[in-house]
Amino acid sequence: MVELTTRWLTDGPAERLITSKRREIEWRRGLAHKIPAKHMPKNNPMGYQVWLELPGPRYTDAFVSEARERGVKVIGAGAFAVKRRNVPQAVRLSIGMPSREDLERGC
Repeated sequence: MVELTTRWLTDGPAERLITSKRREIEWRRGLAHKIPAKHMPKNNPMGYQVWLELPGPRYTDAFVSEARERGVKVIGAGAFAVKRRNVPQAVRLSIGMPSREDLERGC
């Protein structure tokens, strides 16, 4: 494994893979950011998730339910909250896993 890793690092395949992955996530994040800007909070520019803010209290559950009915799986912010108070009204969009076609449809 060490020899294989060394070859990947010295002969170029590792760099090509990293470049390819960066281009793909940039494309995916660009697609996700076509969602109206007022709903998009700041996110990690190289992350595989983005957060979609919702307009107010009690919207998250309804949004998650409606999205699922339309075949789009999203997760409400409450699932990631350590403390259950002051949970943001937001859903997490995982943009790394779906096919490009599914991601376009979902966004």
